[in-house]
Amino acid sequence: MKDEFDDGITPEFAREVAEFIEEYRPALEALARGDRKMITVEFKQDGQMVGLMTADPKEFKTGSKGYYAMGKVSIGEKRYQVQVQLVEIGSKPKAEGGK
Repeated sequence: MKDEFDDGITPEFAREVAEFIEEYRPALEALARGDRKMITVEFKQDGQMVGLMTADPKEFKTGSKGYYAMGKVSIGEKRYQVQVQLVEIGSKPKAEGGK
């Protein structure tokens, strides 16, 4: 049995892709239907794009609504962990009898 397919893709890489697709299938299907709205976040350095993430809709524990993303970005030789949070101002439900 060959260690690589004819196109140079290793079985290990093919397994990783299959696992990714299985894990994110609901999100990918929602995107294909147009049901899911997201925000694209670009990271630039000196005008050059060095990273790209998508922030998905999220309802935070506080009840506020917005978007959230977490991932890693490479800038030059270094890698960074990134979190992006956009919270809609005024989206948190008002407390009963409160302000």
